[in-house]
Amino acid sequence: MTDLEAEFLREMEPNLRAGDRSCMASGRERWQVMIRRARKHMIKEGWLSAKSSKLWEITAAGRQVSEKQAEDPKNHVLR
Repeated sequence: MTDLEAEFLREMEPNLRAGDRSCMASGRERWQVMIRRARKHMIKEGWLSAKSSKLWEITAAGRQVSEKQAEDPKNHVLR
């Protein structure tokens, strides 16, 4: 999780707006909360395994989706 957040911030910080950086009730910035919420949806789609909340493991299906999106220059994905 820490590595994912660090990579996201490194790639996306110039694009974050004030609202993205605002703190939620948990004390985390909004963008951090949104990443954690997205995990649930990625598990439901079968793109991540649900072994641990701290360790995110991409599945074969998730890897295929990631590779497909990386090939499309219109998509904004972390690489």
